[in-house]
Amino acid sequence: LLWQRRLLNRVSLQAQAIRENEERLQLVFEGSQDGFWDWDVTSGRIMRSPRWASMLGYTLEEIGRGRNSFVDLIHPDDLPLVLADEKLMDEGKDFYAHEFRMRAKSGEWKWILDRGKVVARDPVTRLPLRIAGTHTDVTARKQAEEAADKLEQKMRETQKLESLGVLAG
Repeated sequence: LLWQRRLLNRVSLQAQAIRENEERLQLVFEGSQDGFWDWDVTSGRIMRSPRWASMLGYTLEEIGRGRNSFVDLIHPDDLPLVLADEKLMDEGKDFYAHEFRMRAKSGEWKWILDRGKVVARDPVTRLPLRIAGTHTDVTARKQAEEAADKLEQKMRETQKLESLGVLAG
């Protein structure tokens, strides 16, 4: 009886620690504003967080759980980059990070920073079995970079015109 009580107490403490870790992880993801995903490569099914879908204006039901529902949203100009990184993971690369555009429900293109890691490989073929990662909406940063580039270009043009004015004078 004493042994059972100790065992139950130990199991209870471990369950409490697991709940606390899950809560902590949930708070971290909520605070980061990142969406996360977990891809079972063999079945093609992807588990996504609600935040992953909502940053594009969708619900999880609208997105679906298949890989094609992800690929179909990628901007056609950016798709080769994504597929090339997937090929590198098949060849042994474990981590990747890249930025690409995805179509939001509103029709606009959002810039997404996608980071992932191979978390399980087939012991024989070494092909990825499971890949997990995060999505971060970096649209505002990309727009700010574009605006800064345009301003810099305008300043260069102004300096050229100024130089021409000095030469003409």
